[in-house]
Formats: sequence, C-alpha cells, structure tokens
Amino acid sequence: MRCTLDGGSPPCHRGHSRISSEEVLAMEQTQQNPAQQECPDCHALTADLAAHKQWHSRLVHDIATAVDRDAKRRVGTQ
Repeated sequence: MRCTLDGGSPPCHRGHSRISSEEVLAMEQTQQNPAQQECPDCHALTADLAAHKQWHSRLVHDIATAVDRDAKRRVGTQ
C-alpha cells in the first residue's frame, strides 16, 4: 500500500501523522534550493540543517522508545 496525503495510513504508518500538502511543498522547494547543505549523518540535502538534525534526534528517540517497549513486552511474556 502506498502512503497518501489524504487517504488512510498503511499499517507501517499507523499512529504517525500524515504529511500535509504544505510539508510536501516545502520538501519540493528544498529539493530545488541551490543553498542546500548535506547532512553529515545521512547525506540528505537540506536547506535547514538544524531542523533536519532535530528530526534525526526525534527519529532516534522514537526508535529507541519502540525498541525499549518491545524488549519489555518480550520479557513480560516469558
């Protein structure tokens, strides 16, 4: 199932916010911006490196939280 802007979320995205049309426009403008910087972590090109790094921090936090919950769940079922 493909991700959509306005449709339902696929199973892998449940609980996550959908991308708004404004965010899509901002991403498209960023892709066309000649003043882009490369992220040292993932090599993505971004016009706002500070915001991109903040996004990375949130992503790492969310992954760590999910791993911790899964580990606790697995220990609880044994």
